[in-house]
Amino acid sequence: MLSRRFAERLSLSGILRRAIEILKHEGLLTLWYRILGETVYRRVLVMERSLDEPVPVVESRCAVEMHWLRAEESAACAHFCGVLSEAEVTRRLLEGHRCLVAEASGQIVHARWVATSRAWVEYLKLDFPLAPGQAYMYQAYTAPEIQGRYLASAAMATVLRRLQEEGFRRAFCCLQPDRVIAYAPPFKNGFLPVAWLGWVRLGPWRRVFRRPVRRLPACARRALGVGSRYWDVLFRWRDRRSSHLDRFLGGLKRRAHLRLIRRWGGVPRAGRVLKTDLFEEADGTGRYLEVLRQAGTVVVGMDISPAICEHAWRSSGATPCGYAAADVRQLPFADGAFALVISPSTLDHLTRPEDLGVSLRELRRVLGEGGRLLVTLYNRHNVFDPLLRLAGRLGLAPYFLGRSYSLREVVAELEAAGFAVVDTAAILHGPRLVPSLLVALTRMFGWRWLRRLVHRSLLRAQALEGTRWEYRSASLLAALGEVRQRR
Repeated sequence: MLSRRFAERLSLSGILRRAIEILKHEGLLTLWYRILGETVYRRVLVMERSLDEPVPVVESRCAVEMHWLRAEESAACAHFCGVLSEAEVTRRLLEGHRCLVAEASGQIVHARWVATSRAWVEYLKLDFPLAPGQAYMYQAYTAPEIQGRYLASAAMATVLRRLQEEGFRRAFCCLQPDRVIAYAPPFKNGFLPVAWLGWVRLGPWRRVFRRPVRRLPACARRALGVGSRYWDVLFRWRDRRSSHLDRFLGGLKRRAHLRLIRRWGGVPRAGRVLKTDLFEEADGTGRYLEVLRQAGTVVVGMDISPAICEHAWRSSGATPCGYAAADVRQLPFADGAFALVISPSTLDHLTRPEDLGVSLRELRRVLGEGGRLLVTLYNRHNVFDPLLRLAGRLGLAPYFLGRSYSLREVVAELEAAGFAVVDTAAILHGPRLVPSLLVALTRMFGWRWLRRLVHRSLLRAQALEGTRWEYRSASLLAALGEVRQRR
């Protein structure tokens, strides 16, 4: 006979109360995955980390002592976890599983399990095969009163270092879509998404699936924000697979920016030049920092991501450029340090509307008298821009997009920051997102005829520049601002 408490949970009123509670505290997305998980569909994100790479130092904000769980502590661990019996804890230890526990004032406040032989994904009720030298981290618990103090991330880092010392080469973990609180520690400790593992069921029928991760999941942004850590993870993840841009599309973007630079005065012979984005240089597709250096002036490239900066520097060869990891909203350069700043679609990846004005004022600060700013931003006037916005909201875009701007907004923000707007333009003509999707299809299926058709169509579309339709067809708005009088 069902207990009264369990029967209440199964009643309609009990289900509704649980749904409202989840919606209130964890959000609509979590509620949706809980509903799917209880009915027809479950999946987890499989994360992987090489233990040949250094483990980051993560400090918790509470004083704890960490050690592997001892057999005599099984009862205390079971009591702390709440969902495990003492017998289950003992069984796991006898099978060779280990549990790192963190204690504060003699009480367990965190526990994290590790399997090194046979692993099991409880949420899916599936085995997780492990090869020699591999470990699987699972089921972490943190006392509610100390959540938010980075203890989970610090404990995961401790486990990784101890596994390294024992000679393990690779670590795995799985993230449930309805456990948002568990997202941050793996990403902060260098884990990268590799696959979706799950099943679809209908009554007694169940089909298991495993498919590779083709774009960085939206949970990375929820876990890391969109600062330097997010772009570090994005670049490391993309770098393990392929270039983030098709070579043709990257070359098209490169030529459009270089043509614009020449049109708006070229690279100055005296003074320094700053480029505020190094994704193309690190990626190897569409790079042009070395072209700016060939003009004979001092060139500095910067990016918010240290990983991107380092890779751009390593990929530069003998090109004598400077590289800096910095936030465009707070630049580490002296007032008036540059004669030209080139900002290629950098300021449209910021999170808050006011960040554009903050960044433009900072760029004006580092420009000398008569200095020029060439800035490009996502074009809101493009007829396909709503499609790009929708893709971003659905998590289908390859990275965080930020805002699109109208020409009026760009001009107003530049003038408010103290620039005199000399000229504006619209570049990179063609429908937003569609070329990238078509190129991805040609890669997937090897359709050369489609690739040639896409390339020819995009080359012809560039003839729209300067016509009455240019602001409806361009992917990017461009503006030239000049510092005429420093206040």
